[in-house]
Amino acid sequence: FFFQAEDGIRDHCVTGVQTCALPIFGISFAERIRVRDGTVLAAHLYRPHGSSPLPVVLSFTPYGADYQMATGLLIAARGYAYLVVECRGRGDSEGHFAVYEDAPDVVDAIAWAAAQPWSDGRVVLQGGSYAGLLQWPVAAARPPALIGITPLVAPMPDRKSTRLNSS
Repeated sequence: FFFQAEDGIRDHCVTGVQTCALPIFGISFAERIRVRDGTVLAAHLYRPHGSSPLPVVLSFTPYGADYQMATGLLIAARGYAYLVVECRGRGDSEGHFAVYEDAPDVVDAIAWAAAQPWSDGRVVLQGGSYAGLLQWPVAAARPPALIGITPLVAPMPDRKSTRLNSS
């Protein structure tokens, strides 16, 4: 559906106004991403409606995509597509959740996002805590479409760590 918002945060409707300078967003709560082992991950997509292909900000979370609406609207209001993907076994995603074993799924989600018609092929990872820590092993895998990471509340793991080190 499409959402008309003021500053990308709250509903705004003015009776009798035919044109409006406020941003209009396309929001999909039904994106499905098939990863390499056939598991289907659920995602929500926020983007400015009617825009040309955009860079994608991607967050991969075990906490549920529903909690990311404010972030999605703010990022879309700034001219980016925002894709929030639920980890396998969490939210509406298929499979079994395995803590910090998500890097291959994130790499596949990056490739999927980069190949969509609304994407310009460039993807940046965003998020904090779990979604921040997960960015380090994904960056080490060097997916071609990944142009940056923005880990928040997520210290870089020790190179000897077996939990988050993908190299």
